[in-house]
Amino acid sequence: MTDAAQGKWILVDVLENDRLSLLAIGDDTYSEASVRKNLTHIGRALILERLRNAVQTRQRDEGPASFGQDHYAIHILPITSPVHHTVVGALAVYHSLDQDCPPAPVVGAWEWEIAKDGAVPHWDRNMYVLYGLESSQPPPASQWVNEMLSPEHRATMKLTIDAGVSDPRSDRHLIPYSIQTADEGAKELQMSARRYVDAAGKVWLRGLTREVNEPTQRITPGLEDVSMADLGRAAFELATDRILAAIDCHEWKIFMTSPSWEHHGLKSHTDGSLDMLVHPDDLPSLKTFVIENGTDTARSITARFRNATGDWADYKVQSNELTSGVRERRRYVLCRLS
Repeated sequence: MTDAAQGKWILVDVLENDRLSLLAIGDDTYSEASVRKNLTHIGRALILERLRNAVQTRQRDEGPASFGQDHYAIHILPITSPVHHTVVGALAVYHSLDQDCPPAPVVGAWEWEIAKDGAVPHWDRNMYVLYGLESSQPPPASQWVNEMLSPEHRATMKLTIDAGVSDPRSDRHLIPYSIQTADEGAKELQMSARRYVDAAGKVWLRGLTREVNEPTQRITPGLEDVSMADLGRAAFELATDRILAAIDCHEWKIFMTSPSWEHHGLKSHTDGSLDMLVHPDDLPSLKTFVIENGTDTARSITARFRNATGDWADYKVQSNELTSGVRERRRYVLCRLS
């Protein structure tokens, strides 16, 4: 009997109550699939219980195993988060003793600590490998969205993460996205994420990230109403004579701008904080304006923004609340500067 999984790394992620969900067998990708149903009886007998035990104990399991007269080598590697060391997934492979173990795929684990003014990311070593970065400090969440994600995925990721944080459930979300790395160019990635609340009541996002051969299906249980229609249209309408910025009015950070932002001499928004970009005397009135204005694009306010040289320049600001599919009213606005 042909065993298609033999000699291929199997990737699972961990759902509530340590339930396992199949993400990949070799290069074949799965979204919401049973591990048991997608293994042959040989694979089930060799690794299924050992895989579950490795997830529960957080211990690697490597050694021999037999099925009938055939002998195999087993490798099971739990994937743990960098702060709490929670098992978020596992890799497993079985192969005949006369075969070499294939190299394991790079799967990164991460945790985001959710604070009032944004998310604090924590990465394991494999995350840096995926992004082609030197291991040091993960980029701030706003920089990760604004600089590392491909433009067409920035709004999707931002709004999906925000909705997931505010949702009291702990469903697993599968989010495909692409990045641009300095060393390898474009990469297609998939994030598997869940919301957790620790003993102190602090909210965390936690999960794993892997490279995939092509974009995968986006699955966000309970968040299907999170629509990118407004931001999607804006992204395709961006022109060099328009300066656009999408603002999160809870964090007061810019999370997406048009390519014309820096072209027109405005200061780079690595952190995205309006405190760093808008003159302190003008910031309170600008915040009030974008919150209260709603969708009246005819109204405007003048505010001083910092330019690339560190000086201040006057800009007329028009705003429009983003409402399409967004649960929280008056949270996101799209501003046009001129």
